[in-house]
Amino acid sequence: MKEAFDKYLATEEFSKIERKKPSARQGISMIRKAGGVAVLAHPVSLKKTGEAMEEEIRKLTSLGLSGIETYYSTHTPEQIREYHALAQKYHLVETAGSDFHGEKVKPTIFLGKKEGGKEWLVDKELE
Repeated sequence: MKEAFDKYLATEEFSKIERKKPSARQGISMIRKAGGVAVLAHPVSLKKTGEAMEEEIRKLTSLGLSGIETYYSTHTPEQIREYHALAQKYHLVETAGSDFHGEKVKPTIFLGKKEGGKEWLVDKELE
């Protein structure tokens, strides 16, 4: 399995293939129809803060979003506080993720830990 991944999927050519992505409405709808919980992963990747981020969350919750990844391996304490406040305001489930994809893909991210291997201190992050 690892050999096949390294040979066919972990290549520069594969990473350049354009992939069709569903709209937020389509994605949330598909997740909910399948019995899943729609959670916004890696909210930092939206590159929005303050009012712009809140407007995005407002829009997504109106489409059926149920959660936000408050704790992520590269989130700063300020980002964690912002996402936590939005989760509280919009009654969203809060999740955590390290974004571990294997040491070849993301060598600075470890399973269940923050970037660089630091332990999660969830309660301390909110203080």
